[in-house]
Amino acid sequence: MSDVTTPPLRWRLGVAMAEKDIRTARELRRRLREVGYEISEPQLSRLRKRLPRQLDTSLLVALCRVLAVQPGQLLVLPAERASDGPPPAASEPRDNKNTEQAGPISVDSNDMATTKSHPISGPKLRAIPMPRL
Repeated sequence: MSDVTTPPLRWRLGVAMAEKDIRTARELRRRLREVGYEISEPQLSRLRKRLPRQLDTSLLVALCRVLAVQPGQLLVLPAERASDGPPPAASEPRDNKNTEQAGPISVDSNDMATTKSHPISGPKLRAIPMPRL
């Protein structure tokens, strides 16, 4: 076995059901049957309350079809706590001769924030002007 602990996933089936006005496991079961997936009502009731240890991909696909969502909307990996530090991909970039740093944000005469162009991030950005009240 591995020493790495599995990060907790948030299971949002109940939220997705509520957004589609599906109030019971019976109603969800009926809709799953319509897309060709058979499952018992007690299984759905348990599934609604908590994420199973193993999740059949055909069930996940059927749930996504019925609820009109993507898998990432049902299974959410919570953000890491600030005390844990940033994830490796978000760490500071190393000094590299081939990279340029983006310039500071400035305000031009039209009161729109702009930044200098960066070869990786794309063209200059301009904020949408807000009407003054």
